[in-house]
Amino acid sequence: MAKPKSPLLSLGARGTIADSLTLQHRGRATIARKKPIPENLRSEAQLAQRQVYRDAISAWHALTAEAKEAWRGVCPGLSPYHCFMRSELKYVPPLPPELTLYEYYNTGDFSYFSANDTNWLAQTFTPSISHKITLAKLKLFRNIESAEYAIKITTTDQDEYPTDNVLCSKIFDSEPITKDSPGEWYEPSFDEPAILPQDIVYAMIIHGIPGLPNPRLYWRRDQSAPTYYRGAVYTSANSGVSWTRHLYDEFMFEEWGYPLEQ
Repeated sequence: MAKPKSPLLSLGARGTIADSLTLQHRGRATIARKKPIPENLRSEAQLAQRQVYRDAISAWHALTAEAKEAWRGVCPGLSPYHCFMRSELKYVPPLPPELTLYEYYNTGDFSYFSANDTNWLAQTFTPSISHKITLAKLKLFRNIESAEYAIKITTTDQDEYPTDNVLCSKIFDSEPITKDSPGEWYEPSFDEPAILPQDIVYAMIIHGIPGLPNPRLYWRRDQSAPTYYRGAVYTSANSGVSWTRHLYDEFMFEEWGYPLEQ
């Protein structure tokens, strides 16, 4: 219990004893209200930074007089101590988290489907871990001409068909993509990441930009009853108005991102 800093108040008085007891006078009654003792709300980051400060002070005291004097003049306008402390406490931003591979199917391709402005392709997938998606990797090749294409992550309907509800997207030029089959892996990054809760089916869609020249882009696939059971291939011949499901096909894809912040 907190120790009072002053004598106890009389029964008819009002006021506060220490930090945890308040007396209120109502009519002939004196009401005592006990406040909860506040908890230490310092975060882990605050505690870690405080330890860095303590370590810097210890490092200063461990220096010889000559070593301390060597800091004089290094920082114009600062004493040797403050110059040393500024150097020791210089903010170093944390390293960004490593990209993590989540859902994928990336082996066994020996065929493809083609995409342009009216022929849209989609691969559905179901994350087993909630995360933030930032980029996709796909095995692609193109024909002679290049063009702009879009890649999107969308929701799916109750039957797991792609919808037009876009969670994130990226428009990319197909010019860097090889013209040689069986293609190579490319990794467009989305303009804004999207959070994908686990055990929900999403669609990764590729299509040409309507109204622009649209030579074909080819997405490699495995049609030999592949073993990715958390999604399927879908194709649309009318710019995503309706879709056909191919249960025994999988496109070559990987989806990458970061764990959700705790």
